[in-house]
Amino acid sequence: MITAADMTEKGTGTCWRGGGAASDRLRSAATLPMPSTYFELAIREFGGSAETEVALRANTGITADEPGGEITLGQQLQQVRNINRLQSPGWGLRLGRRFEAATHGPLGFAAMSAPTLATAVAVIERYGHVRAPYFRFLSRGDARRFILEIHEHVPLSGEERVPLMETLMASLQGLLEGLVGSPLPDASFHFAWPSPTYVERYADAFHGAVRFDAPRVMLAFPLPSLWLRCATADPVMYDVSVGKLEMLQRRLEGDDHLVGRIEHVIAVRTQCPTLQEMADLVHMSTRTVIRHLRRAGTTYQELTDAHRRQQAEMLLANPSLDVAEIAYGLGYADPANFGRACRRWFGVAPSYYRERMHEAEWSVSSTSDVERTIIANHPRAPQSSAPRRNGGDRTGGQPGRPPRTVPRGRGRRSR
Repeated sequence: MITAADMTEKGTGTCWRGGGAASDRLRSAATLPMPSTYFELAIREFGGSAETEVALRANTGITADEPGGEITLGQQLQQVRNINRLQSPGWGLRLGRRFEAATHGPLGFAAMSAPTLATAVAVIERYGHVRAPYFRFLSRGDARRFILEIHEHVPLSGEERVPLMETLMASLQGLLEGLVGSPLPDASFHFAWPSPTYVERYADAFHGAVRFDAPRVMLAFPLPSLWLRCATADPVMYDVSVGKLEMLQRRLEGDDHLVGRIEHVIAVRTQCPTLQEMADLVHMSTRTVIRHLRRAGTTYQELTDAHRRQQAEMLLANPSLDVAEIAYGLGYADPANFGRACRRWFGVAPSYYRERMHEAEWSVSSTSDVERTIIANHPRAPQSSAPRRNGGDRTGGQPGRPPRTVPRGRGRRSR
């Protein structure tokens, strides 16, 4: 089997061993985008000196000149191999424990702002791969325990797999414990390799039973823990973060790749580019951009409009910002035009919509779609009498696991 170790980054070029369909799939996987955050945090953790930093960046083509950008999966895997040559085994446990919720960008913010652990886990399962595209989460369970498995999406070599999975599991533990404010009760951590010589580091890193020679890398904990409430729940932040995750996910999907690229550019710019400016940024003619967007079922105007609507909703939630100030910040030369846009988006004027947002109390004790699914599949689970947020009831999914979908946030364009 050809693994990701069969590819070697040389600056901006890539050398490949092997051939045929398997090599083509690896070539595609190696170019998958991911944030440079993990790469740079590893430099900070293991650098120490200019010489060591150079060694950690060797053959990746990544310099320290532009932090905060994007890299490829192939470049990240090259750094993993570089660290292996400089650090003793178990470095992934050390690195994973350094990660905080903010390290994971919109994924961490969405999880921290979710109403319950069940909703947070559903977000992590659905969108975890947009931050680290070498794996997918898959959940299952029964009437007693919930299990979150890690499935490799890209074939990894042994020298890549172990430190990456150690980092992932240590950071996952930290993220979930941050949601509920304490270690998960009766949790167990399973690893798909024999007990290593540095097994004592696992005991220090994980707050629960650690088991080796498992069929897959996975985390398990009692099912009732899913109903633990998140102390940091925030409905506006949750909606905004899930919207960004959906945008990033579309970048990894075939037909919507250009849509995702354009949404990303719009999101990181202080002002929405014109169509011509966007075409220049994505290296296409305006006619080609229009044609691709039409084939994806949207237009450039719809994308910029959806972004402004999402930003307007988030800014209107801040009572310290004047409506006119928000209008100018979103690129409206005349606040009256912003008012007309709000009436089109929300059905009311911006000032009235702001009042309605603050009057409508969003209770973190309300039952989410994810919780209703689990309750339906597990009659012994505690029932909630709180009103439904969306008025509907979607109870798809398999017994013993949260559904694959996360409720769409307010203010996003339906596709």
